[in-house]
Amino acid sequence: VLGVFGLEGQGTRVLKTNTNDLYGIWAAIIIFNNQLDIIVKPHLNTEFTVVSSVAYPGQVPIDIVSSYFQFRKPTIYFTNEIIKIHRHLLPRIIMGMAVNAFSPLWHDHRRNDKGLFVESMIQDLDMFIHNKAGQDFTFCGNRGKSNIDITISTQNISNNIFNWKVYRGHCSSDHSLITFSLREDFEMASLHPITHFNDYKIDKIAFRSAIRESLHSIHDDGSIDGRAKRLTAAITTACGSVLPKNTNAKNLRPPWWNTEVTHTRKELKRAHRAWIKSNSPEDRQIFKKHTKHTQHKIGRA
Repeated sequence: VLGVFGLEGQGTRVLKTNTNDLYGIWAAIIIFNNQLDIIVKPHLNTEFTVVSSVAYPGQVPIDIVSSYFQFRKPTIYFTNEIIKIHRHLLPRIIMGMAVNAFSPLWHDHRRNDKGLFVESMIQDLDMFIHNKAGQDFTFCGNRGKSNIDITISTQNISNNIFNWKVYRGHCSSDHSLITFSLREDFEMASLHPITHFNDYKIDKIAFRSAIRESLHSIHDDGSIDGRAKRLTAAITTACGSVLPKNTNAKNLRPPWWNTEVTHTRKELKRAHRAWIKSNSPEDRQIFKKHTKHTQHKIGRA
């Protein structure tokens, strides 16, 4: 592969192996979903393997590995490379590899020494093979037809991968197109729109009247918390009926914001209020601790 052309831009992101002056690139990862967060890992990329983490904002990421086992090099060179890279990967991994090796484990009709090396690697890494029987050959070229392209994953997400298929004639390569689906359960943080009111020159008479009317229509349970919520709801309702909204206001939450950040921010604000109220060294230390914890969560998000 000399390069990846016609795919970059318009939200598509392309990650490539380290360039070889003689052959170009051997493998790539192409992300078409512009809603996914991409974490590039150049320290793990080699001439034959490229690695990246993908995830929806705030969710547990998956490491994606694309690798090409060059058939003129000893297979053990590549299996050792994958094992070395694997030590630095996340717990959830999907690998797509052209291993140039034969084995009945990925439904080729023969087994060779290269296949034995790859089998041993998969077993050592405790990975699951997703290749299915009854599909077209993954490779059709001058050297014949064979199954030398495999899809493997860690056991913890193997049940989430389904509908693995091979399609011949869908691309110009001798290697056929392989597709599969990934089912993920994730919770996106709800980004409620933030309404800003224009409080310049308030009509105080109309505003007080709107608050009184709202208080009559809203009931509470008699507790301090209930009364506070009732008063807050009444003021909010009165603002909505009397004050003009600021049309220039924007949602201040960034796209990576998640429920975990929301929770830690609430804890931080609570610690800050406690410190302001008591002004004690102990509460100050608690506030500093929550500040570092919140910064850490935001950094991860």
